[in-house]
Amino acid sequence: MSIDNPTDKRRWLFWLASLLFPFFIASCASHQSAGALKGLNIEAWSGRISVRTTGAGFQAPQQFSAGFVLTGSATKGELSLDTPLGTTLAKARWAPGMAELTHGGTTQAYASVDDMTAALTGEPLPLAALFQWLQGEASTVNGWSPNLTQHAQGRISATRQQPSGDTFIRVVLDQPDN
Repeated sequence: MSIDNPTDKRRWLFWLASLLFPFFIASCASHQSAGALKGLNIEAWSGRISVRTTGAGFQAPQQFSAGFVLTGSATKGELSLDTPLGTTLAKARWAPGMAELTHGGTTQAYASVDDMTAALTGEPLPLAALFQWLQGEASTVNGWSPNLTQHAQGRISATRQQPSGDTFIRVVLDQPDN
């Protein structure tokens, strides 16, 4: 699939949101419980993410879900989206001055994460806010409203209302084995 096609770009919105909003996420590296995440400087999360749009105008409602692993920070990191069987669907990497998205054996480079998400979705996604949400900090940015009322249970959601239809993101973080 080519992401030059507008329909494919909308699909990538779900993939990328999943990647960037694990959108998104539990503490696999430190094996802390989701309730113990607040205030920690955890650099890895894993879980499941679901992205849904209501659609508006010519856009049809869409839904996507995948497993994810998110490592790093808002300035330098990596997001991997996986099938239930563990096959990697897509991988995004970013660092200051660069971002790249790999899918289906093809890698596309961008000057920044904002450029990458804007190319895929029409506007930048709030990566820095996502990392804050994972830490339990309810920052509202660019029209995104997080719901962290179930953060202690490893559940995060965010909503963005816009003229082209609402977007909903739900993340269920992996819980460590006890």
